[in-house]
Amino acid sequence: MSYLEVILRELFVEFIATNLLILAALGSVISSNGQILQCSLAPALAIPALIYCFDDTSGCHMNPVITFSLFVLRKINVLRFVLYTITHCVAAISGSALVILCFPHANEPPFYIGVTKLGKDVTWIQGTCLEALMTCMLVVAVLHFGMNPTKPPEVRRIAPLIVGLLVAGLIFLGAPTTGTSLNPARSFGPAVSVSYTHLRAHE
Repeated sequence: MSYLEVILRELFVEFIATNLLILAALGSVISSNGQILQCSLAPALAIPALIYCFDDTSGCHMNPVITFSLFVLRKINVLRFVLYTITHCVAAISGSALVILCFPHANEPPFYIGVTKLGKDVTWIQGTCLEALMTCMLVVAVLHFGMNPTKPPEVRRIAPLIVGLLVAGLIFLGAPTTGTSLNPARSFGPAVSVSYTHLRAHE
């Protein structure tokens, strides 16, 4: 298999995985009417399942922050970093569009397909700091448990489950304050989709 074919296969897998993650995360907001338990369980269960399915092919990052961290650590080259990041963002837009297509009234108040927003009386500084800290916790867990060659194979095998549990806990922690994105693509996709549909509605 040529280098180009390998890259294309990895990007295709990242696109599918990110699409499904966004669909699970946003769909749970709509279908549960914003109930925090369902909103936390859907991505917490989807993430391990997707990693177990696709990790061998692309690493199953599904998150530009994870990709950037691996680039900083020189685990991937600049080409993969750029292409993965673009793929994540495009997949997030696609996943958001699927939510609009699949769920009636998904793009209406109060949830607007799960667009992340600050809670009442939360300043942008508070929201940014909390989101940065939570995302940092996620990155540390992924790198320490899932991508650390010094860890025993038994630990690395259950790493996706640990990451899923952490995501659920972080959603419980941050959802009322920031919406708990943990993933720039997860915020970017719904914002673009909502903006586009509203612009079309006012043409």
